[in-house]
Amino acid sequence: MIYPSYGYPLEITTCSESTTFDTRLALFTGNCSSLNCWSYNDDSYCSFSNRSTTSTLITYASSYYYYLAVSGYNGAAGTYKLRIYQESDLASAGNCGDAMPLPFVPGNLLQFNGTTQNSEVSLVSVCSKPHRAPSTWYKIEIPSNYNHPITASTCNPGTEFDTMISVYSGSCDELVCAGHNDDNCSQASAVTWSIPKSPLPAPQQSAPLTFFIQVSGFITDSGNFELSIQ
Repeated sequence: MIYPSYGYPLEITTCSESTTFDTRLALFTGNCSSLNCWSYNDDSYCSFSNRSTTSTLITYASSYYYYLAVSGYNGAAGTYKLRIYQESDLASAGNCGDAMPLPFVPGNLLQFNGTTQNSEVSLVSVCSKPHRAPSTWYKIEIPSNYNHPITASTCNPGTEFDTMISVYSGSCDELVCAGHNDDNCSQASAVTWSIPKSPLPAPQQSAPLTFFIQVSGFITDSGNFELSIQ
């Protein structure tokens, strides 16, 4: 099950050098006893393999959650790398109000490249002292009954500068620090946080909570990074 941000384009793909077989993707609404096919793809051209045996779905998120199935053509099986991504205007993601929405995939790794170059300087001092480094902001909605720690990390090969990560709950007008880190692995950063216990009755505990993730640099540093969330 995935929880995309409502109202934004959604891309799901197995196009990767790590995908070893002919994949199929299917996206469903409804529930396990009554599924409705929302979108489907068998073969889409992939530059990594230079052939059309991987799959890519591009759709518009008009539901708060979907069921996602990965399978193989004609019984094919193997390993795959799945990329699920949503984005709004990359150039305007330098402040909380323009944070780029990310899908949440329980128990699975979400990993992608980003940059703070040409972003705005965001003088938010809830988690750390104000600094003059540009920031890129993301937001992610997580069900309030999710009971596992979540980690956002730039400790990945694509990170090229001294990063800092701050994670917030609340709203852009009233941010609450959920975690902050400067140097977790050399000059890259990682923050782990948990969902607070919900005061809501059990039937309402799947209501999503929004968290904001701010990636910035030490002092005035900026550059490219590879962010993973799991």
